[in-house]
Amino acid sequence: MQESKKLCYFCPLISGMWRPVPIAIGIGSSVSRRRRDGRRDMKYVVYILLSEKLGTYYTGLTNNLVKRIATHNQGGKKYTTKGIPWKVVKTYDCKDRSEAVRLEQKIKKRGIKRYLEEN
Repeated sequence: MQESKKLCYFCPLISGMWRPVPIAIGIGSSVSRRRRDGRRDMKYVVYILLSEKLGTYYTGLTNNLVKRIATHNQGGKKYTTKGIPWKVVKTYDCKDRSEAVRLEQKIKKRGIKRYLEEN
């Protein structure tokens, strides 16, 4: 398999700095799998965060959990800026985005704290 060098941006949670890192990517490799209809299947994660500072929970979905948690803890999102630092309480793996959206809405409708107690 041939390899090509590309720059990938990596954000370590410890230092919190974005820096370009060269990685070797094999031709034909990808993070997601291509379906018969040409679209890609991507794995999504529904996550629940806890801010001990505020005593509140936050739920969201992403296909890159490490990057999203770093964004929340660096103040990249308006809603979560006040609760820094956020800690991951629970994650749920989903096979595609539509399943993740349905689960996130179910959690928010039920109430995050109540959902955690029941599951």
